[in-house]
Amino acid sequence: MGTVRHIINGKCNFTDEKNGITGWYNIGGAGRKVPGDYLVGEILKDGVVVSKMYGSYFGYFDFDNERFWDIRDQKNYPVIDHPLDLSLRSDARLRNDLTELKLGNVEVAQENKHLLEEAQRADRKLREDAEKRREKGGKKIDYSVYAHTTK
Repeated sequence: MGTVRHIINGKCNFTDEKNGITGWYNIGGAGRKVPGDYLVGEILKDGVVVSKMYGSYFGYFDFDNERFWDIRDQKNYPVIDHPLDLSLRSDARLRNDLTELKLGNVEVAQENKHLLEEAQRADRKLREDAEKRREKGGKKIDYSVYAHTTK
């Protein structure tokens, strides 16, 4: 499946009015030539900088050039999968194409992937059509497209 990387960025401010302490950090604000997972920040007491921080949420945090946290010192716990029989039907591990691929049925997996992509394209078209209807003041769901039978 590959590695998943979730990118977080932006500035976060903190205020402790009772003690006159403020602070901030900015993820992705360490400079143009620095990777986006790096951050900078400051802690201020009554408006005066008392500590500066620098680091990467993938590796380490330093306060005033002293290492506060290092990923290499962390205990790694094993990942425990949620049992499939207790999972939602939408769990990616239950996708027909992936199941067949794991069994070595490449052609069946490809066909299942093609069917899934067609369904996703059809869903996207329905969402786009609904958005166009709503922009014109229409209803979210157009029931006229469904076959109605009467006895």
